Amino acid sequence: MSATTFLQIFILIDVLVIGLLAPAIYRHAMAHFKPAKHADANQPAVVPEAVKARLLKEAETKFEATLAHSVEQLQHNLDGTTTDINNLIKKLAVEMVSKELQKYKEGLVKLHDQAQKDFSGFKQTMDGHEAELKAKLAAEMKTEQDRLVKQIESGG
Repeated sequence: MSATTFLQIFILIDVLVIGLLAPAIYRHAMAHFKPAKHADANQPAVVPEAVKARLLKEAETKFEATLAHSVEQLQHNLDGTTTDINNLIKKLAVEMVSKELQKYKEGLVKLHDQAQKDFSGFKQTMDGHEAELKAKLAAEMKTEQDRLVKQIESGG
């Protein structure tokens, strides 16, 4: 067998294989790029009325159970949230009242200190004025006494 005959047989087999595979490749490509439309997808499924009613009743029962469970959980969560909010409000109110009371006490201490300072200044002023009046009174009494002594000595 010569190389040419071998080459001819090889080419003949290749053409045969390509001829067999080409339609399969074409069908695969068409199925991939243009899928066939199913006629059954557009038609509704026929379900007997008894099955429909049973399924509807089961779905309704499950929905009601789920709804009742959700309501119960929501009520429990609301109770917890209400308790937490009330505790936070109490804590905030106590904190605010404490701060205001502390400010009030500080204000009273400041006013007391200011009153003590003012009263101390007033008392010093009064003490000074009292000393001045006593000095004047003593001077006037001395003057009056000297005048009376002179009057008595001069006979009268």
